[in-house]
Amino acid sequence: HFTRAVATINRLKPAFVLICGDMTHKPHDPTQIRAFWRVAREISPDIPLRLLPGNHDVAGGTAAAVKSYRRLFGEDRYSFSHNGSKFIVLNTSLFGRSADAALRDGQRKWFEEELSAAHAAGANHIFVCSHHPWFLDSPDEPGKYQNVPMPYRQDYLETMNRHKVKYALAGHLHYHLVVRNGGLTIVAGIPLSKSFAKPPVVGVTTVAEVTPAVVVKCQMSSSPAAL
Repeated sequence: HFTRAVATINRLKPAFVLICGDMTHKPHDPTQIRAFWRVAREISPDIPLRLLPGNHDVAGGTAAAVKSYRRLFGEDRYSFSHNGSKFIVLNTSLFGRSADAALRDGQRKWFEEELSAAHAAGANHIFVCSHHPWFLDSPDEPGKYQNVPMPYRQDYLETMNRHKVKYALAGHLHYHLVVRNGGLTIVAGIPLSKSFAKPPVVGVTTVAEVTPAVVVKCQMSSSPAAL
């Protein structure tokens, strides 16, 4: 699936590619990491590849796990701009019970600073990118494996709405999801691995065009058999 997705990416030539976590299934497994990079390096060098950590990449969100992730894949939190829009990448594994508190608190402070900087720079749209979706059905639903737990969820949702964040991009679920909270639209993309949708859908979700006025989304998907 990943190999065929890369072929599609190279044919479409997007401005960049964002993978919303879980580059491997087994954390820090050398064989799986080599397999990921062997295919990922086939993406055309003029198409930037943006990665963010999933729960299978930074198991537990401990300081040691994050350090290993940074060595293998790059920074676990960062931001970048494209066509007047700001993209802020978060490590939502830091919201777990065993996660490093100093890293979690540092990310929260940095997040507020990045949002303020985006406004100061006059960003047309702000995207917050993470592995876990903030919620599935309701912003006050109980915390569970699939979402971001309270009280972090409430804090970040309030902060994003206060800063007029328009889009939150996520993965993790192995099926497509779109939910809204205030002016925020949360989109979980279609997986390249096992699909939990019925019927199963595996594919590539793309933001086709981001302009100062509008975000146009184009979703491409194929059945597992077609891939």
